[in-house]
Amino acid sequence: MHTDRSGARTVPWSEIAGLRGIHQHRAGQGATGRLLGYRLLTNSGTSFVIPRIPADGHDPFTDRIVDAVRRHHRPII
Repeated sequence: MHTDRSGARTVPWSEIAGLRGIHQHRAGQGATGRLLGYRLLTNSGTSFVIPRIPADGHDPFTDRIVDAVRRHHRPII
């Protein structure tokens, strides 16, 4: 389920194409920085941002989404 200004929306697993990591990029450094969250990609081209909000070093909500995406054999890039 995703919420935005228009309200809550759900996306069935059959429509989920994968997750793409959103990283903090540091100027002048070619390396990928800290993971800020994920962008959920759908087959129709719609995408949703899932921010990572860590508490005590991890984010259980985001971790559950990532685990579910893996269980459904969708790519995480």
